[in-house]
Amino acid sequence: MRPRRYPYSGKRKKQSDRQIAKLKRDIDVNRTNISSLKFAIETLSNHQNYR
Repeated sequence: MRPRRYPYSGKRKKQSDRQIAKLKRDIDVNRTNISSLKFAIETLSNHQNYR
């Protein structure tokens, strides 16, 4: 299937591509932060269990 033509100009699309790239980087950062928070929470609950 052919890609649909979008009604806006190429210049605007390029800007949205930059915004999409920035959002993807932000998502990667958030994913890293979430996994480190999860690790910290697991560590803390392990310490509380040993008390």
